[in-house]
Amino acid sequence: MRKRLIIATLEELAESGYANLSLNAVVTRAGVSRGAQVHHFPNKNVLILESAKYLLRRAYRSLGEVLLGISDEEERISALLNAAWEEVFSTPMFNAFFELVQASQHDPELNTELRKLGDMALRDLQGPVEHYFVKRSAGSLDPTDLFVMLTLALASMGTVHRMSGDAGRARHYLDAWIRLFHSQLRVRRNVRKPPARPAGWVSG
Repeated sequence: MRKRLIIATLEELAESGYANLSLNAVVTRAGVSRGAQVHHFPNKNVLILESAKYLLRRAYRSLGEVLLGISDEEERISALLNAAWEEVFSTPMFNAFFELVQASQHDPELNTELRKLGDMALRDLQGPVEHYFVKRSAGSLDPTDLFVMLTLALASMGTVHRMSGDAGRARHYLDAWIRLFHSQLRVRRNVRKPPARPAGWVSG
Protein backbone atom coordinates (compact mmCIF):
# COMPACT_ATOMS: atom_id res chain seq x y z
CA MET A 1 0.00 0.00 0.00
CA ARG A 2 2.89 2.36 0.74
CA LYS A 3 4.25 1.76 -2.74
CA ARG A 4 0.86 2.41 -4.35
CA LEU A 5 0.64 5.75 -2.57
CA ILE A 6 4.18 6.67 -3.59
CA ILE A 7 3.64 5.76 -7.24
CA ALA A 8 0.37 7.70 -7.27
CA THR A 9 2.14 10.72 -5.77
CA LEU A 10 4.85 10.65 -8.44
CA GLU A 11 2.29 10.28 -11.21
CA GLU A 12 0.25 13.20 -9.85
CA LEU A 13 3.37 15.34 -9.56
CA ALA A 14 4.37 14.53 -13.13
CA GLU A 15 0.92 15.22 -14.55
CA SER A 16 -0.43 18.05 -12.39
CA GLY A 17 2.64 19.67 -10.85
CA TYR A 18 3.55 20.39 -7.24
CA ALA A 19 1.26 23.41 -6.92
CA ASN A 20 -1.77 21.35 -7.89
CA LEU A 21 -0.88 18.20 -5.97
CA SER A 22 -3.92 17.03 -4.02
CA LEU A 23 -3.86 14.29 -1.40
CA ASN A 24 -7.41 13.41 -2.39
CA ALA A 25 -6.25 12.87 -5.97
CA VAL A 26 -3.32 10.74 -4.74
CA VAL A 27 -5.60 8.60 -2.59
CA THR A 28 -8.07 8.14 -5.44
CA ARG A 29 -5.35 7.22 -7.92
CA ALA A 30 -3.80 4.78 -5.46
CA GLY A 31 -7.18 3.19 -4.74
CA VAL A 32 -6.80 3.41 -0.96
CA SER A 33 -8.63 5.18 1.84
CA ARG A 34 -7.58 8.52 3.30
CA GLY A 35 -7.10 6.74 6.61
CA ALA A 36 -4.58 4.38 5.01
CA GLN A 37 -2.68 7.35 3.61
CA VAL A 38 -2.52 9.01 7.04
CA HIS A 39 -1.42 5.73 8.63
CA HIS A 40 1.54 5.36 6.29
CA PHE A 41 2.30 9.04 5.65
CA PRO A 42 0.98 11.41 8.33
CA ASN A 43 1.26 14.51 6.16
CA LYS A 44 1.90 15.70 2.62
CA ASN A 45 5.59 16.54 3.15
CA VAL A 46 6.40 13.07 4.47
CA LEU A 47 4.68 11.48 1.49
CA ILE A 48 6.50 13.74 -0.99
CA LEU A 49 9.94 13.13 0.50
CA GLU A 50 9.41 9.38 0.66
CA SER A 51 8.35 9.52 -2.98
CA ALA A 52 11.56 11.37 -3.90
CA LYS A 53 13.61 8.75 -2.05
CA TYR A 54 11.76 5.97 -3.85
CA LEU A 55 12.50 7.57 -7.20
CA LEU A 56 16.24 7.71 -6.46
CA ARG A 57 16.32 4.17 -5.08
CA ARG A 58 14.55 2.88 -8.16
CA ALA A 59 17.05 4.62 -10.45
CA TYR A 60 19.99 3.23 -8.46
CA ARG A 61 18.70 -0.32 -8.63
CA SER A 62 17.65 -0.11 -12.26
CA LEU A 63 21.07 1.10 -13.39
CA GLY A 64 22.80 -1.54 -11.28
CA GLU A 65 20.74 -4.22 -12.98
CA VAL A 66 21.76 -2.84 -16.37
CA LEU A 67 25.45 -3.06 -15.50
CA LEU A 68 25.24 -6.64 -14.27
CA GLY A 69 22.94 -7.66 -17.11
CA ILE A 70 25.48 -6.82 -19.84
CA SER A 71 27.86 -9.74 -20.32
CA ASP A 72 30.13 -7.84 -22.73
CA GLU A 73 32.05 -5.58 -20.36
CA GLU A 74 33.03 -3.18 -23.15
CA GLU A 75 29.35 -2.44 -23.71
CA ARG A 76 28.63 -1.58 -20.10
CA ILE A 77 29.44 2.13 -20.34
CA SER A 78 27.19 2.69 -23.35
CA ALA A 79 24.42 0.58 -21.85
CA LEU A 80 24.60 2.41 -18.53
CA LEU A 81 24.48 5.92 -20.00
CA ASN A 82 21.70 5.00 -22.42
CA ALA A 83 19.69 3.49 -19.58
CA ALA A 84 20.29 6.51 -17.35
CA TRP A 85 18.74 8.69 -20.03
CA GLU A 86 15.98 6.39 -21.29
CA GLU A 87 14.85 4.96 -17.94
CA VAL A 88 15.42 7.93 -15.64
CA PHE A 89 16.04 11.44 -16.92
CA SER A 90 13.82 11.45 -20.02
CA THR A 91 10.83 9.80 -18.34
CA PRO A 92 7.63 11.31 -16.94
CA MET A 93 8.84 10.29 -13.50
CA PHE A 94 11.74 12.70 -13.87
CA ASN A 95 9.10 15.41 -14.33
CA ALA A 96 7.97 14.63 -10.79
CA PHE A 97 11.45 15.21 -9.40
CA PHE A 98 11.79 18.36 -11.50
CA GLU A 99 8.56 19.64 -9.97
CA LEU A 100 9.95 19.06 -6.48
CA VAL A 101 13.19 20.86 -7.26
CA GLN A 102 11.25 23.81 -8.67
CA ALA A 103 8.93 23.93 -5.68
CA SER A 104 11.83 23.77 -3.21
CA GLN A 105 12.94 27.24 -4.32
CA HIS A 106 9.91 28.64 -2.50
CA ASP A 107 9.60 26.07 0.29
CA PRO A 108 12.49 26.20 2.81
CA GLU A 109 11.55 22.93 4.50
CA LEU A 110 11.34 21.04 1.21
CA ASN A 111 14.57 22.68 0.07
CA THR A 112 16.42 21.53 3.18
CA GLU A 113 15.18 17.95 2.90
CA LEU A 114 15.93 17.69 -0.81
CA ARG A 115 19.43 19.03 -0.22
CA LYS A 116 20.02 16.34 2.40
CA LEU A 117 18.74 13.70 0.02
CA GLY A 118 20.92 15.00 -2.81
CA ASP A 119 24.00 15.10 -0.59
CA MET A 120 23.43 11.48 0.46
CA ALA A 121 22.91 10.39 -3.14
CA LEU A 122 26.15 12.00 -4.31
CA ARG A 123 28.08 10.71 -1.30
CA ASP A 124 26.88 7.16 -1.89
CA LEU A 125 27.76 7.32 -5.59
CA GLN A 126 31.49 6.82 -5.02
CA GLY A 127 31.30 3.22 -3.83
CA PRO A 128 29.36 1.84 -6.83
CA VAL A 129 31.45 3.86 -9.30
CA GLU A 130 34.70 2.50 -7.87
CA HIS A 131 33.19 -1.00 -7.83
CA TYR A 132 32.60 -0.99 -11.58
CA PHE A 133 35.07 1.51 -13.09
CA VAL A 134 38.69 2.68 -12.99
CA LYS A 135 40.59 5.45 -14.72
CA ARG A 136 41.74 4.60 -18.22
CA SER A 137 45.09 6.28 -17.54
CA ALA A 138 46.83 8.23 -14.78
CA GLY A 139 45.79 11.50 -16.40
CA SER A 140 42.13 10.57 -16.80
CA LEU A 141 39.37 12.33 -14.92
CA ASP A 142 38.25 10.95 -11.58
CA PRO A 143 35.45 8.40 -12.21
CA THR A 144 33.20 9.73 -9.45
CA ASP A 145 33.64 13.31 -10.69
CA LEU A 146 32.62 12.13 -14.16
CA PHE A 147 29.44 10.55 -12.86
CA VAL A 148 28.53 13.60 -10.80
CA MET A 149 28.98 15.80 -13.88
CA LEU A 150 26.96 13.32 -15.94
CA THR A 151 24.11 13.41 -13.41
CA LEU A 152 24.00 17.21 -13.55
CA ALA A 153 24.19 17.18 -17.36
CA LEU A 154 21.42 14.61 -17.77
CA ALA A 155 19.22 16.49 -15.33
CA SER A 156 19.68 19.63 -17.44
CA MET A 157 19.05 17.64 -20.62
CA GLY A 158 15.92 16.22 -19.08
CA THR A 159 14.67 19.71 -18.32
CA VAL A 160 15.32 20.88 -21.89
CA HIS A 161 13.78 17.70 -23.28
CA ARG A 162 10.72 18.27 -21.12
CA MET A 163 10.22 21.69 -22.69
CA SER A 164 11.19 20.99 -26.31
CA GLY A 165 10.77 17.26 -26.86
CA ASP A 166 13.78 17.38 -29.18
CA ALA A 167 14.97 13.77 -29.08
CA GLY A 168 17.65 14.36 -31.72
CA ARG A 169 19.42 17.01 -29.69
CA ALA A 170 19.35 14.81 -26.58
CA ARG A 171 20.77 11.88 -28.56
CA HIS A 172 23.60 14.04 -29.89
CA TYR A 173 24.75 15.09 -26.44
CA LEU A 174 24.27 11.66 -24.92
CA ASP A 175 26.52 10.17 -27.62
CA ALA A 176 29.12 12.82 -26.77
CA TRP A 177 29.02 11.80 -23.11
CA ILE A 178 29.41 8.15 -24.07
CA ARG A 179 32.53 8.98 -26.10
CA LEU A 180 33.93 11.00 -23.20
CA PHE A 181 33.35 8.17 -20.75
CA HIS A 182 35.01 5.64 -23.04
CA SER A 183 38.04 7.93 -23.33
CA GLN A 184 38.36 8.33 -19.55
CA LEU A 185 37.19 5.08 -17.94
CA ARG A 186 37.75 1.36 -18.10
CA VAL A 187 35.27 -1.20 -16.83
CA ARG A 188 36.69 -3.43 -14.10
CA ARG A 189 37.05 -6.96 -15.35
CA ASN A 190 35.07 -9.92 -14.02
CA VAL A 191 32.70 -7.90 -11.82
CA ARG A 192 29.70 -10.17 -11.48
CA LYS A 193 28.21 -9.04 -8.17
CA PRO A 194 26.71 -5.69 -7.13
CA PRO A 195 28.54 -3.46 -4.66
CA ALA A 196 27.61 -3.34 -1.01
CA ARG A 197 24.46 -1.29 -0.55
CA PRO A 198 25.11 2.16 0.87
CA ALA A 199 23.55 2.79 4.27
CA GLY A 200 21.88 6.04 3.20
CA TRP A 201 19.15 6.84 0.69
CA VAL A 202 19.16 3.50 -1.14
CA SER A 203 18.36 1.52 1.97
CA GLY A 204 14.84 0.38 2.62
